[in-house]
Amino acid sequence: MQEISFYETDLHGAAYSTVAPDYSGPCALQCIGVGGRQAPRVVFPDAAEARSAAQFAVSWMGGYDRAEVMEAREETPTHLSWVDWM
Repeated sequence: MQEISFYETDLHGAAYSTVAPDYSGPCALQCIGVGGRQAPRVVFPDAAEARSAAQFAVSWMGGYDRAEVMEAREETPTHLSWVDWM
């Protein structure tokens, strides 16, 4: 699946997704900070929660430069919602 940008800010970061439109399972979020520092990978029950978390991550409150949402077919969610994660 091609990487698609779904949220960008002028001053902060950008969020991307490689989740297929017809996928409905768990999704992982990988955040990358200043200097390429990676945060621990987290998994949400679905793409909607993972995308919400990604948008927060690249906002002025989250502080990350890049957030990537991807399918996590064989993984168990680590957080039920983006609010649980923050």
